Amino acid sequence: MAFTQEEGKISVFKNTEKTLDKHPDFNGSFTLNGTTVKFALWNNVSKKNGLKYLAGNLDDGSYEKKEEKKQEDDDFWN
Repeated sequence: MAFTQEEGKISVFKNTEKTLDKHPDFNGSFTLNGTTVKFALWNNVSKKNGLKYLAGNLDDGSYEKKEEKKQEDDDFWN
């Protein structure tokens, strides 16, 4: 049976395929108002006070990659 994301629920998974520091430590998704949003989280330590925290990025699928945006801009001006 396939996993189905429930509305308003969050799923977080440890990234077991991390091979580089720039890869996220955790990833997951949540669904809100019918839109599934993926996210990536990294372990961090505050330089100010040494407290550990998570920081991350969200992606609802509407984000254009830089390469795609640049190509669209190039096409517009050419």
